[in-house]
Amino acid sequence: QNMPNLQSLDLSSNKISTINPDAFFNLKKLEHLDLSSNEISSIDSNTFESLFGLKSLDLSNNLIEVLNPNQFKGLKNLHSLFLSENKIKSIDNESFKHLENLNSLSLN
Repeated sequence: QNMPNLQSLDLSSNKISTINPDAFFNLKKLEHLDLSSNEISSIDSNTFESLFGLKSLDLSNNLIEVLNPNQFKGLKNLHSLFLSENKIKSIDNESFKHLENLNSLSLN
């Protein structure tokens, strides 16, 4: 939380199972976040809310089962979202409503 100028963060392959809702609070300049190949099964609403500048979010190869309406709240500048290789069983109709600039979505 003492890295306000960080632009890219790679946390892939770290056996992360939960994300503290405040984990990315002070990373307002972050553009690329890689959380792929972990053990994340759910994401709390508003976890990414302060990441206004995020352009790419990789959550592929995790254990995510449900996509809820506010999981991606605040990600208005996100261009790419990778959710492939998860255990997705349910996607809420409004899961992607906050992603105004999304142009690439991977769900395979």
